[in-house]
Amino acid sequence: MFAKAGLTAVSVCTPNKLHAEVSVKALEAGLHVLCEKPLASAADLAQQISDARDKHDRIFMMGYQRRYGLPAQHLKDRIDRGDFGEIYFARCWWVRRSGIPGMGGWFTNRKLSGGGVLQDTIPKFEDVSEFELETSHFVECTRAGKQPVSTAEQGKMAVDLIERIYREGESNL
Repeated sequence: MFAKAGLTAVSVCTPNKLHAEVSVKALEAGLHVLCEKPLASAADLAQQISDARDKHDRIFMMGYQRRYGLPAQHLKDRIDRGDFGEIYFARCWWVRRSGIPGMGGWFTNRKLSGGGVLQDTIPKFEDVSEFELETSHFVECTRAGKQPVSTAEQGKMAVDLIERIYREGESNL
């Protein structure tokens, strides 16, 4: 596919586990890449993407589409105009009204999808918050019915889960 005549860019919409592999191959083929989140399942894979992007002088962008939607754009305009004064606190939340997407498919397969809500939903909040406020200072993440989890704990939980999934495989979780 990457050798197809006239192709200048690809959109990587594979199961999460394949994002890094496919993105790196596309960059090495001289293509620009739009990649769905999450970037990668481990820091070393994310670094491989960054290195390939730099080596081949290509554009790489994460597919954080929410910042381009009308609600986010309207809010950003109002923040930039100063309508809310100095913002020192913001809260984001998400209600998934339609249940788990792709139940029974790759999305619910830990080997293919990775870190669950930590890789699926939280990056959306972080991106929109960073876009709107031009800074990123996540303080905590709260799970339904649970106590808040600090950013440091959240990151450690995500890394621990991802490492466990790749070490032990889905059948042991």
